[in-house]
This record gives sequence, structure tokens and C-alpha cells, in this order.
Amino acid sequence: PSASNGVELRGRLGNDVETPFSSSVLVRASALQNSAEMLELDFKQTASGAAAGIVAQPLGAGRVRMSCPRLFTHRLDDLKPDEEVQLFSGGAPLPKISEFTMLPNNCESRKCELLVRRYVDGTLRELKHNLTMPAAFDSFDVKTPWGTGYYCMQTEDLAASGMLGASCKVSSLRPRLIVTNASDLDLELQTPDGSVVVLNAQQSKPYHWHISSSNKGAASFHLRPAGHSDVSWSA
Repeated sequence: PSASNGVELRGRLGNDVETPFSSSVLVRASALQNSAEMLELDFKQTASGAAAGIVAQPLGAGRVRMSCPRLFTHRLDDLKPDEEVQLFSGGAPLPKISEFTMLPNNCESRKCELLVRRYVDGTLRELKHNLTMPAAFDSFDVKTPWGTGYYCMQTEDLAASGMLGASCKVSSLRPRLIVTNASDLDLELQTPDGSVVVLNAQQSKPYHWHISSSNKGAASFHLRPAGHSDVSWSA
């Protein structure tokens, strides 16, 4: 378009010439001189990958800020070689920069596919789950042939000062609970579902248990010294 009408914006992530550009959006000439509403684009990182949602916001004085308003990361314990956490949209991997995955537009209503690949008893296993990003917090269970995984997803605002003024939220996949033995003794922990977990002195580990729909009130745990089955559980 002519300068009097505005400018067209389109883009892609990275510098791979095989990656297609996004569709164009028109930034009106008046918006270039005055701050205006945000415009949505879909940027790909690879030709076969899924597109991340990018917003272009005219800031006035000919400036336009490009940002990704929704990110995903995980806070699982350290991954071993060959283990990974990956997010897909429509079966294609979403763009990823460092430990952050860039999410598509409408990720609170459009489902993404979560892949968690981890070793279970020495065998590399895959856990898959379709999910949307919560506005604040959500928990979910994933049943597999080798057991059920219990996770939560927490969404938080990132400080705008660290994002050049852009509004951005990050959704983090977390263990539902991490238990820590801060004592100098090895302990046995009886969990709300009756299972027993051994926690060595000064050890932390993620632990998940099933919460039934009929469960009321706070969960209760009981302790005793490890290896002392003759000792009663704590109240």
C-alpha cells in the first residue's frame, strides 16, 4: 500500500529461507503516528512447524512493537539425555527459544498437544496429553500403562519492564507437589492415597497422588523413621 494508507507487516522466526512468511496485516498510517490496538500474526520457525501467535502493536512515532503474548515452559526436575518436554499444535512442533515455547493465538481455547518423554524404570516412555492453557491454574491427570502422572499448569504474568513494555504470560508445567526431608534422618512418608515414599535426609522429590472427586478438606501426611516398621505413624 501507499505510505498514506500505511504499511504491511509479515514475518517469520529465524533466518531459514524455507520457512514461509506469515500472512500480512495492514498497519494504518494513523496508527503509525499514534498508539493503536494490537494486530495478530502467525509466525513459523520452520517450514514444517506450527505457528506461534505474535502481536504487532503500533506505539506511535512510527514505532511498532512485536511480541509473543503467551509462552510455555516446564519446571520438572532435571531431564536426562533423550528426555524432553515438547508442545505441538495440530501435530506440528511449536517454535521454541531457549526453554520457552511460543504458543499459538487463542491457546486458552485451542488445544495443544503435550509430549513428555522420560525414563521409567530404565525404559524411555512417552506421555501425551491434549490441553489448553489456563488463565491462572489447572491440574490434570494422565493415565498410562505404567502408571498415572499428576501435574499442574500455572499461568503467571511476566514483568512488562523485562519485555520492553509488552504484556506477556507464561504457563508452566509443574509437579503437583514436591516433598522435602529437611531433617538429618531418613524418613518414610505415608501419602494421602496410602502409598509410602522413602525420603533420605535432605532429599527432595516430586510426588503426585490421586485426588478423588469426593475428597473433602486438606490432604494429610504421616511420618516415621525409615526402616522402623515397628514405630507408629505420626498423628
